[in-house]
Amino acid sequence: MFTTKLLFVCSGNTCRSPMAEYYAKYLFAMLGRPWTAASVGISALRGMPMSEGAKNALVERGYAELTDVVGHMSAPADEDSLTVAERIYGMTPYHAEILKKEFPRHAERVFVMPEPAADPWGGDQKEYLRCLDVIARGVDEIVGKWS
Repeated sequence: MFTTKLLFVCSGNTCRSPMAEYYAKYLFAMLGRPWTAASVGISALRGMPMSEGAKNALVERGYAELTDVVGHMSAPADEDSLTVAERIYGMTPYHAEILKKEFPRHAERVFVMPEPAADPWGGDQKEYLRCLDVIARGVDEIVGKWS
């Protein structure tokens, strides 16, 4: 049985997918849903913190107040993380394609975010905020389908 409602996947698991994870957790708390979210990266190193830009964007938009964004540590996509996820969302078509290729037994649960988000890594805070806004709209759309 699945234990994670949504799994978000990007490259390094330090920007986009953690922003999606923590926004989803915030949204679930606000809606009173007992759902869970997690994130991993297709080329992530284990144990890297979320980027400062991503953390700051979550804080600035008010999405960090109900979650522990400081405690995020990156993790690579692996069989275990995909097995426990009900739905798996690649942040871009590329991420979804890699997941389907490397983990074919999970392919039927792999989707692309409704609006792919460009990687803000190395950009200024406005870029991180724009990225988070795209991600939030996508998560809202995904969650809205279950409401």
